[in-house]
Amino acid sequence: MGYGMMLRNILPLAFLGTGTVMKLSRRKEEKLPIIPQYNLKKGETYLIFEKGHDIGLDILFNVLKASQGIDYGLCFTRENPERIRKKYDLINTNFVWLTRRRGERNIPPDTLNRVAAVVREFVKGGGIIYIDGIEYLISNNDFLAVKSLLDHLSDMVATSGAILVYSVDPDILDDKEKALLERFASIISI
Repeated sequence: MGYGMMLRNILPLAFLGTGTVMKLSRRKEEKLPIIPQYNLKKGETYLIFEKGHDIGLDILFNVLKASQGIDYGLCFTRENPERIRKKYDLINTNFVWLTRRRGERNIPPDTLNRVAAVVREFVKGGGIIYIDGIEYLISNNDFLAVKSLLDHLSDMVATSGAILVYSVDPDILDDKEKALLERFASIISI
């Protein structure tokens, strides 16, 4: 790939407050001859109540690999991103690791503004965003701060034509918190 093409395939992100700039790819995932299993609409937010992240990652894989008009992916995860990339063959999807470990594509869980900055730049080109690790964000902030972040991200995707999907373990939430999350998201039943 030539230098000019490489530059067009990199999306520089906002200054993240650490003296570094995170760069995300705008390369498309290779499509496979698979049937789309999920009919997600652009501009919408979806919530999955699940333990773990298997369904959320399956949705990310299916939407990006089937011919559904969504070519770019961004995944925030608590699991080592390289394991997910290999397991799901998501070579060109952008991964951000929610961790306190230092790294070029890592974001500490108590810096919700950094999550918002990454999404803000990514949604300009459309695509799908999947967030695994909502429980981790809640345990390092508080529920209302994370709910506020999700509302903000939902507003961003609504005006950009991107798609937001996030998973949360229902056992860590009380009924009021579940109702607040359900209010502005479509539920994907498992």
